[in-house]
Formats: sequence, structure tokens, C-alpha cells
Amino acid sequence: MNRNVGFRTPCCTSPRCNCPPGPTGPTGPAGGSPGPTGPTGPAGTSALFSSLLFGNGADGNVTIAANVALEQRDIYYDTLTVNTGVVVTESGIRIFAKTSITLSGTGKIHANGTDVAAVGASAGGLGAIQTVRSVPGGTDGGTSTVASAAAGGNINAGGGSPAGMPLGGQGGAGGNGSGGVGGGPGGGPVAVNQIVTPPNDVLTAIMGPLAPLMFIIADIDPANPRFISAYAYCGGSGGGAGGWSAGKAGGAGAGAAGVLFIYAALVLGTGFLEAKGGKGGDGDPTGNTGGGGGGGGGAIVLVTKLLSGGVTVSVAGGLGGVKGGTGMNGSAGQNGNLFQHIV
Repeated sequence: MNRNVGFRTPCCTSPRCNCPPGPTGPTGPAGGSPGPTGPTGPAGTSALFSSLLFGNGADGNVTIAANVALEQRDIYYDTLTVNTGVVVTESGIRIFAKTSITLSGTGKIHANGTDVAAVGASAGGLGAIQTVRSVPGGTDGGTSTVASAAAGGNINAGGGSPAGMPLGGQGGAGGNGSGGVGGGPGGGPVAVNQIVTPPNDVLTAIMGPLAPLMFIIADIDPANPRFISAYAYCGGSGGGAGGWSAGKAGGAGAGAAGVLFIYAALVLGTGFLEAKGGKGGDGDPTGNTGGGGGGGGGAIVLVTKLLSGGVTVSVAGGLGGVKGGTGMNGSAGQNGNLFQHIV
């Protein structure tokens, strides 16, 4: 007798059984509570303060696609883009950007001194623009001849005021030729080399957030740019020429950098901001001559809310020129100074 007739066989637990799924279980407990609120970010720059610092953008949105020298007047961009491979020479003006400056690729803005390409007798390299517009430049390097080795230009000559405050570095001395024929000294005076950034910046300590305005207030009269302390400011000094020997000339001194003045809300990209001294000329290799001195680095006044980590900023002094024979290499120019304020 079959005892299972009339009864439903209960579902087994074997994997071979084709049983329907069971009911959905209850929802699990909620996760942990949200973390604490982060600290409040720094206050943004007020519209009035931004206008004072970065200008009104009156010159609009500009893209520079070919090498150019900016030299007519101070410029008040909204946005400025410098395309990759393009070199913009700041020739004695100030550059403002209400929204941003973008240095694409290898785009560059500079106030560099001039290298000396010639070997032996030559005029000194030119300093960054010396015409006093809004921002004075650096001075020229010393000229070399077969019977003389001139000193680099005095730094105050580039600033237009005998009582000027040099923001750049001193040019390097030219190397001696054989027989004790001395190279020309770099222009003077010596600037104190430093990188100035908050909170160690003396200006910031005294004036707080208004410190960057010092450079604007000081320049109300663009024909006579001065600090509040009544000192004019200028770039670096030129390198001295190398010593000569037996009718063979040393290398000429290089030109010094000027002052690069950038006020931009944002500085973006991967390009370059430079105020670098030029390289001194090489001495005549057929004699025992000295190399020319490198030009002094200039100064960069940079005020921004954000500087991209991809942008390279340099105020390096220029390299000295190479000696001829048993002469001496020219000395490198001193580095200049960076005045950087993140507001």
C-alpha cells in the first residue's frame, strides 16, 4: 500500500530539487551617520578689491598667437591667453587680467636681459627695456674691445633715479685675461636676494591684505614710478666685459633683466614667467681672454588668487661667458627677486 497517496511531498533541500525562492528578508539597518561638516573655506576677494588689484578688463579677451612686445601702455585684459611657443616681451608696462592669464604649453611672458651671441669684441647685451614707462628695466652689459673691458651698466641708470631701489640682482664680473688684464665689474649696487611670500613678507605684515596695492599706489604717476617710501625701483645690472690679451678681446657682458609686473586673478597653464639675466659672451678662443659676465636677474611682482603648479617662474641670473685659452670664465649674474602675493 502506498502511504504517500493524497499527500504533497515537502520540498527537499538538495540542489537537485527545483524549489521556488523564499520570501525576501527584511531590509538591513541604515549605514553610519554622515561625517562632520568641513571647515569654511577662505573668504573670496571682494569685487572692489578685485577691481583694484586686477583691473576692470577694459581691453577684453585676447589671445596672442605670434611673438610680440607689449610697450605702449599698461594693459587691462579680461582674459589673456598666450599660445604655446609664443614669446611675449613685457617692455616697461604692467599687465592686469580681471579673470585670468593662461600660458598654454610653452607660452612665455618675460622681461629678460639679452644674451651675447658674438665671440670676442662686441657691444654688451641689452638690458630689458630702459625707457621709463610704468616699470623701469635692467641695464646693458659692458662692451669688450681688443684694448678695453667695460663695466656693466649701473643698476640705477635703468631706473631713472640716482636714489633708486634695485629689485634685481647685480651683473657678474667679466673674467680676467692673461697677464693680469682684468675683466670689467658687473654694474652695482648689489640687491638682497630673497623670495618674498606671505606670511614672512614684511609688506603683508605691515599692510595685511592691502600689501599688494603698494605697487599700484606707488605708480599713480607712470612717468615717475615710486614706492610709497619715495624710492624708484628698477631691475638688475649688466655684466662686465671679459679681459683682453695681446690684441684679442674678451667676451662682452650680458644685459640684465627688468621688472615683470603681473596682476591676474588666476594664472593658469604650463608656460613661463621670467625676468632672467642674459648670458655673457665668450672670449676670443685664439687668445688668453676672459668671458663676459652674466646679466643680473630682474624682479617679478606677481599678485594672484591662484598660481597653477604647472607655471614656471624664474628670476635667475645669467651664466658667464667661456674663457679663451688661459683666461678666466665670466662670473654668473646674481639671481633677482620674486615678490609673490596670493590674495
